[in-house]
Amino acid sequence: PVATTDGNMTLAQMHQFAAVLPKTLLIATPEWPESNAPEPAGVSAAKKAFFAAYKAAGITPDGAAPFSWDPGLLVVSALKKLGPNATAEQVRGYLADLKDFSGINGVYDFTKVPQRGLDDSSIVVTRWDKGQDKWVVVSKTRGIPLDK
Repeated sequence: PVATTDGNMTLAQMHQFAAVLPKTLLIATPEWPESNAPEPAGVSAAKKAFFAAYKAAGITPDGAAPFSWDPGLLVVSALKKLGPNATAEQVRGYLADLKDFSGINGVYDFTKVPQRGLDDSSIVVTRWDKGQDKWVVVSKTRGIPLDK
């Protein structure tokens, strides 16, 4: 097997290099890929909305999409709470105190993990599946193998 980072989770790249990709390509990533692995209910709901929005647009999301999806939801959450005239400092303060916010990448807790909100408890291992044309989740969070 070969492992790499989620910076390589682009469909165009997988298609371009299909003939030379290793038989087993593993990529650790936040929880966003579709999965049957156990996950918090809020994450499942966020992922359902994410994939429905992309499907409605006729687009298949890849690794770039999750980098902006949750941050957008976090800012909208702040503005809903603080109002449209919130200052940058008010938004920063809101986010700094935010916990238990479910997104597609995991459950955010900025009090526990400042500046990021997520830690390794939201990371899963995926395997590129050429036949399905997608990344298949092959672990629970933190890379713990799925039960057989």
